[in-house]
Amino acid sequence: MEDARAVMRITQNKNRILEALGDLDETLCCELGQPPRNAACIALILGNVDPRQVARTLRLLERQGLVIGEVRPVDVWCNLKQGSNHYAKQLKCYWRTSTAEADRAWVEKREAARPVPSVEAVLGMFH
Repeated sequence: MEDARAVMRITQNKNRILEALGDLDETLCCELGQPPRNAACIALILGNVDPRQVARTLRLLERQGLVIGEVRPVDVWCNLKQGSNHYAKQLKCYWRTSTAEADRAWVEKREAARPVPSVEAVLGMFH
């Protein structure tokens, strides 16, 4: 008889999270950022889902070897009365294990194709 702990059940919730992690739609990437994605971003993609539930599921998927997690800086927006309205926060972000290499290559290619703004253009934003 097979050990019940060795059997991974892929629930509808896990499947939806895995699909969201692999979504490389240009519009989605412009709105929410490109992979890897954190739990809050996945919750936004899924719609009306508690990010804490998504984070728990992502940790489980990582233990099962279905996703790869890494800590990286993510711009976080907040409502501050003084100073900047965003800052870089170290968050755990995830890649789908099955497509991680291809997804990383896609992100690198996209980054390389992004035009670098000129100094004049950047300075023009502040005048």
